[in-house]
Amino acid sequence: MPHLTVEYTNNLGMTTPAAMLISLNQALVGTGHFKEADMKSRAYEVAQFAVGTATANRGFFHATLAILNGRDTATRHAISHALATQIDSLLPIRSGLHIQVTVELVEMQSETYTKIVINA
Repeated sequence: MPHLTVEYTNNLGMTTPAAMLISLNQALVGTGHFKEADMKSRAYEVAQFAVGTATANRGFFHATLAILNGRDTATRHAISHALATQIDSLLPIRSGLHIQVTVELVEMQSETYTKIVINA
């Protein structure tokens, strides 16, 4: 915990997804709610997509952050906003491209979440 999954359209010009994930992890750790070593992130570039009914000049970047339950609404909003702000700062400016940045925060039930750490 937490688990960050990002999906972004292939027309955004994201050239360094590994560095992007590190930056997003740093932003989340910077909220003070997560330990650095607990961050688990992955990125998926989307080649087949539609935004509305237009076929050109649109794209999106969507992040889903799964965290353990128990935080109040204001805290969850602050975490979501910090992530969205960091995403916005990482997106390359693409002239004429309409980009929607969205963040979804979902809660995992601590009663049923299991984590095993293996140090080999």
